[in-house]
Amino acid sequence: MAERSRALRIGDFLFLGKGEDQTGGRERDSILADAMESIIGAIFIDGGFEAAKKFTLFNCADGLDGRNGQLDYKTLLQEYYQKFSKIPLKYELVKESGPAHEKNYTVRLTHNGDTLGGGTGRNKKEAQQRAAFEALKKINKKN
Repeated sequence: MAERSRALRIGDFLFLGKGEDQTGGRERDSILADAMESIIGAIFIDGGFEAAKKFTLFNCADGLDGRNGQLDYKTLLQEYYQKFSKIPLKYELVKESGPAHEKNYTVRLTHNGDTLGGGTGRNKKEAQQRAAFEALKKINKKN
C-alpha cells in the first residue's frame, strides 16, 4: 500500500504535524499505507464495494502476478467472463525471442475471436498474466 501511495503522490496531500512533516512523515511507509487504506475505505463507504474494488484493482494491482499474496489476473479475468459466457478465454503464443537462457514470450488473449489484450514476459505464465492484466484495465476503463 505504501508503494502504491507513493506512486499516486498521496503524501503530497496529507495534513501532518510540523514535527512529523520535518522528520519525513510524507515518505514513511506506515503513514502512506494508512492513507491509502483510508482512501479505499472512504470509497467503499461512499460508493460501495464495487467502486472500492474497481479503484483497488486499477490503482493497486499492477505488477502483481499470482503468488505470495499477490493477485492472479488470469483468475480474476476468468471469473469475470464466467459470469456471462461459457466460451473460454484463449491465450495464444504469438512470438518467442531471445537466446535460450533469456527467452521472451509474447501472447495474445482472445475471447470468442475478439482480442482482449497481449503481454510479454520471461516465461509463458508471466506473459499470460500481463495479457490478463491489460484486459482487466480495459474492462475497468469501460465500467
